[in-house]
Amino acid sequence: MLARIIDNQLQIGLPTSAKLLDGMWVSNYELLPPETLTAEGWKEVTEANQDCGYGIANYCEDGTRIVIEYEVANGDS
Repeated sequence: MLARIIDNQLQIGLPTSAKLLDGMWVSNYELLPPETLTAEGWKEVTEANQDCGYGIANYCEDGTRIVIEYEVANGDS
């Protein structure tokens, strides 16, 4: 799964059409080559607490990936 952070907002999954950072609109955005997606800020996702979580508690960029931490249900850790 890919995600990016734009204006402190997490975007998960590639859209089918979107505007590139240079302002040009592209259809079949999800088919762009990996180097273009990387230049557009898309990174692989690592998920923490995925099995016991139910909502996104936090996310951050960690080098070449985005780490998503989920809220833990029932106070478990």
